[in-house]
Amino acid sequence: MGNRFKKILCAMDNSDSKHILVKRQFGDGTLGSISSISTQIFEDDNLTEEQRQMVFSGVPVFRKEESMFYEPFFRRERMIILGAGHVAVPLTMMAKLTGFHVIVIDDRADFADESRFPYADEVICDSFGKAIQTVRPRAQDYVVIITRGHANDEACIEALADYEEPVYTGLIGSRKRVATVFDRLRACGYDAGRLERIHTPIGLDIGAKTIEEIDIAIMAEIIRVRRKDSVGRALVDRGDHDLMAMKKISEITMPCAIATILEDKGSTPRAAGAVMAVFVDGTIIGSIGGGCVEGAVIHRAKELIGTGRYEIMDVSLDGNSVMSEGMVCGGKVTVLLEDYQEERF
Repeated sequence: MGNRFKKILCAMDNSDSKHILVKRQFGDGTLGSISSISTQIFEDDNLTEEQRQMVFSGVPVFRKEESMFYEPFFRRERMIILGAGHVAVPLTMMAKLTGFHVIVIDDRADFADESRFPYADEVICDSFGKAIQTVRPRAQDYVVIITRGHANDEACIEALADYEEPVYTGLIGSRKRVATVFDRLRACGYDAGRLERIHTPIGLDIGAKTIEEIDIAIMAEIIRVRRKDSVGRALVDRGDHDLMAMKKISEITMPCAIATILEDKGSTPRAAGAVMAVFVDGTIIGSIGGGCVEGAVIHRAKELIGTGRYEIMDVSLDGNSVMSEGMVCGGKVTVLLEDYQEERF
């Protein structure tokens, strides 16, 4: 089976590059043999200036006249959760479902237990200062400080100061607790501007009471920073990439076809970069829009399985069948359908 997705995910997790660019060239135009599709993966050192601009925009680009599709991918964003108490447990699941590489840290062995955090990628039991040295926070990270007391909060913030400032740092706690921590840090000469950029009280104010509601408020604030507040920040992935679906697709061993949105125009449920695997029996992994948006795509994708062929098709979201389902969006997506076979790089 093909290994494109494995190579992309591996590069996102293990490459020294901050970003990669995947270029796919369709040698036969909009319809042809998958053997005519060439796939190249570029990292920082071998990008042209034009390709760097594509990466900077963070948006997949389809050049129909040149039969080329470019997709920027970025080093996987990490969420570093400092504190493994009850608030951390559902938060790891929410973070994982939204595409983060999740790291949980605590100095208590009975809390920093992998069995408590099945959705975490890493669970570290060590002092907060040493564990932060181990993970070495970087600018693309999101840090959530939810320790059991202000002494640990202070230790975390002090340790973080030795590294790049994460795009998001949130601190839980009462106003009195936070004020105590900040006063002590200011007295020690901590960067006042960096303190002011810490999100506290943590999370959006939605009146949250339960642990789950608090975690939803935290994730809502993080998503706002990720998708809205960071618009002017370089190296933000603005493709509609579902990393969990990509991982599942990378592990497929059965015959299937892959549908990828190359371009979206107008109002559409999913955008460029969204992927879906289609099997002979019509079952799918991932999504390119759901409902009748996917109906025609699934039907055609099933016909391509085992043929060694690909096809690029336009799907309009303003047709009668879409109207009958109450899903009038008025947009259009261009979708690549391909029989999924071993690729050559």
